[in-house]
Order: sequence, then structure tokens, then C-alpha cells
Amino acid sequence: MGLAQLIARLEREADARVAAIDAQASKELAEVVRARERVRSAVREDELTRLRAVRRARLGRELALARSRARAKTLDARRAFVARVMERVARLLPGALEDPSYLESVSRQTTEVLAYAPDRAVILRCAPPLATRLAALCTGDERVSLEADAACDAGVVLVAQDGSLEVDDTLRARLARMAGALAPLFMAEVGG
Repeated sequence: MGLAQLIARLEREADARVAAIDAQASKELAEVVRARERVRSAVREDELTRLRAVRRARLGRELALARSRARAKTLDARRAFVARVMERVARLLPGALEDPSYLESVSRQTTEVLAYAPDRAVILRCAPPLATRLAALCTGDERVSLEADAACDAGVVLVAQDGSLEVDDTLRARLARMAGALAPLFMAEVGG
């Protein structure tokens, strides 16, 4: 083997080694590129997951706020409805002084109010149309002083003469005390 053949053979072996190294480098480069794409994809997916979580949280807060506002509007509408009903009922109260069924019950109502002060001197105030009806009830009871008061609504107001007790049992006061219990009944009646 001559020198030229030896050089040719060494060049072929060198070329083969360079080709093998180049092929191996290409494989490694392709693997690095694939790994880089996997990392980029994972980072993108993590970022999308984070953004979705942030968006879900924001939408959840907005939904809760919208529901809260809707509940507040509903409650406001219910309160306004109940207030309108109570106003209408209050406008009807003076008519009770002419209602036979109310006039029949006023003596019983007054007896119940007098039971709050069984051993005290009291003033019993009532609307003038009720005074004659209640006078018979109070006759003979020395502790009760009956006063017709034009400012008094249907019903009676009992006041201890020493100022220690006052019981407002007018229909308006009774209605005000019952308003909280009546409101759900009104709403149930209209389907609210």
C-alpha cells in the first residue's frame, strides 16, 4: 500500500467519522429541539391553566356580586311591596271605628289591655267614638280613668298614672308590631 492509498484510506475513515459525528449531532440536536418544544408546550399549558384559574376566580366573584345585587333588589322590591300594603292597611284603620265586628271585639281587647296593670291607677285613652262603648266597661273600676282623645286611633292606649307603664294597643300600633310576621304572609300570597 502506497502513501496515496494510505492517505485516501485515512481520508475515507475521517470522512466516515465526521459523517457519524455529524449524524449523531443531528440526532442530539433534534432531541434538544423536541425537548425545548416539550418545555415550551408545558410552560404554555401551565400559563393557560393559571390564566383559566384567574378568569374562573374573577368570574366567580362577579357572579357572586351579581347574585348579591339581585338578592338586594329582590329584597328592596319585597320591602317596597310590604310597605305599600301596610300603608293601604293603615289608611283603612279609621274605618274600623264603624265596623260592627271590630266594635264587638273592642271590649275584649280593652279587658286584655287592662290586665297589664291589675293594681295600678291608669288612664285609658281611646278615640271619641269608642268612649261611650268603653265607658260601661270602666264604670265601677275606680283605678281606671277613661279619656276620649281625638288623636287616638281605633283601639286604646293604657297609661299608668305614675308614668311607669304605657301600652299602645291601637290598631296602628298592633299593625306595626305584626309587620314583621305579616310580611312573609303577604309575599306568599303574591307568590314572592
